[in-house]
Amino acid sequence: MTTEINKSQITTIITNFSSLNSSYKYKKKTGFWIFTKPAGFYWDYFREFITTEEELVKSGNYYVKDNKVYYNPHLTIKLTDGQIRTLWFKTEQEMLDYKEQLKEGNHFIEEPSNNS
Repeated sequence: MTTEINKSQITTIITNFSSLNSSYKYKKKTGFWIFTKPAGFYWDYFREFITTEEELVKSGNYYVKDNKVYYNPHLTIKLTDGQIRTLWFKTEQEMLDYKEQLKEGNHFIEEPSNNS
């Protein structure tokens, strides 16, 4: 499904470059016998097993480098009707290119395909 943004309704655009998500901590497999905890990424607050690297990357919002979780680059777009749209990108250049398209003369712009 393609979603469009009416550019005349945009009030604010916040540019979010790749940044560390410090809520996830990588933990190696711990314990022994039936009391083991698997290796993976744990939510820092509870230290419970949350996900694997593959699941984090599949979400489209994160990438993993050196066992640290980072947010993918994204734009936060606020609209006059109170909606907030967060558009995720694989690279900072893709994000900046999309932001440049917002300056063009047409009134509507499609959201990137990886934001469905």
